[in-house]
Amino acid sequence: MLINHPLEVEDISNLHLDIHTIGYPEEGETLLTMICDGSHALFTVLTDCYGTNDYNHIHYVMEQSNANRIDAFIWTHPDKDHSVDIPAVLAKYDPDSKAQIFLPSGLNKHMGLSEEAIGGLDYVMKHYNSGKRYEPNYVSLNKGERQQMLMSFRIKVLKSGIDVYCRYNFLLPSASVIARRLNSDADIYLNDLSIFYIVTFNDYNYVFCGDLSEQNVKFIDPDLLENTVFIKIPHHGTDSLKTFIPKLVSKEVKEAVSVTTVFRQHGLPKDYVLADYTSISNAVYCTSNRAIPSVDPYGCITARFYANQPEVGIEMSGNAFCYYHS
Repeated sequence: MLINHPLEVEDISNLHLDIHTIGYPEEGETLLTMICDGSHALFTVLTDCYGTNDYNHIHYVMEQSNANRIDAFIWTHPDKDHSVDIPAVLAKYDPDSKAQIFLPSGLNKHMGLSEEAIGGLDYVMKHYNSGKRYEPNYVSLNKGERQQMLMSFRIKVLKSGIDVYCRYNFLLPSASVIARRLNSDADIYLNDLSIFYIVTFNDYNYVFCGDLSEQNVKFIDPDLLENTVFIKIPHHGTDSLKTFIPKLVSKEVKEAVSVTTVFRQHGLPKDYVLADYTSISNAVYCTSNRAIPSVDPYGCITARFYANQPEVGIEMSGNAFCYYHS
């Protein structure tokens, strides 16, 4: 999707990309990615969705960022810890159902989904794919495809007249893997459906891994990982991925900001996996420390990347902590 009307900012010094990684003490992952002009969000993308019975930090971030709507929703895969509160959040921040919706191909209600995921899928089908509307974008790549650019826009800087470009390139899931899983008698491993995408903002890459499975790593072209400055660590810092970090190392990624959420029931993240990410990162952050009892109902890591300077600003709130900083 190419946005025909460019976003506008007065001065490039006010243009920045904010990435809010939200997690909860037991499980749950949400990311809010915002193109901002100073303190005002111009374009907001929600990746996955989660909240507890008592609290959803999305609302606080939206209010603090002066963001009144969600422009796109990327649902990487329908595991419960990525799929809570979707109807409520979309109804509040996209009441006219105009947001772009991205779902993994093959997603359907007959996969043994949680009640929350079924509710989210029902809402999307009712509001974005009813009547003569066929608007959800189903993401998968055929063999030989390196990426699909499914969302792209430019930001016009009025003071200088230059343009800054932002592109969303989708690299996974593999259509072949999805077909194999759907036609198997075995239970479907939902992580094999997970969307993996890269945001390119002002020529730097921001990598959003969802719950990448080892089965799919081989389909990622390492050349697309060059100039990576942000990594949402895949699958909550699992130790089941053996070949992903070597791809980043092969493209000389050394100074990224890496962040993860937790999945306490499965002991994630693994400390030695976070240690592995220190080899390609200036800093590694987590939304909660499994070794310390949680005080707040959430953890949030906000990484701010300015268009005209290399430095990154980090803010942590709730239970979030810095695992490593060079």
